[in-house]
Amino acid sequence: MNVSFRSMNLGEKKIDALERIRASLKIIDSQIQSSIPLTYQTDGNLKFYFTGQKDSLRVATNYSLWSDNKGYVIVTYKVVSDDNGKKSLYAYENIIGIKDKREALLLEGYDEIYFEYFKKDLRKEKTSEEWEEESSSHDIPEKVRLHIVDKTKHLSTVIPLRVRESVL
Repeated sequence: MNVSFRSMNLGEKKIDALERIRASLKIIDSQIQSSIPLTYQTDGNLKFYFTGQKDSLRVATNYSLWSDNKGYVIVTYKVVSDDNGKKSLYAYENIIGIKDKREALLLEGYDEIYFEYFKKDLRKEKTSEEWEEESSSHDIPEKVRLHIVDKTKHLSTVIPLRVRESVL
């Protein structure tokens, strides 16, 4: 009986973990696909809210984790390491013009979580673990890839950015 209870508990934990990944990926996919290339002025320069590093991504979107938020939302995904080196992915949201931020833990306890960014070159598609806006052109990536690594399992998903023109 004990063996079957332990087996059932392990199965339920695995189902819960898979459901959390599925729900988190759906949220991330929806926010990135509904992103808006909003810009802001700083020191006389026009900049996109979009920024991307290996361990973080910031994007302006009209899709909020909390449905009561209306308007453009800035969401920042940040990978945070715990004391054991395990990685978690947090989402931080705030509505443009309002100082309050909301935070949600999306994924936790993974060996690695990181982002990659796709840029179309004339000859081929290139990826980078960091997105740097070129000063001569206001540009955002065509796609973002999210990697989730746990022991021997490596899950990755590619999410296209639909809108290409800036909104001033």
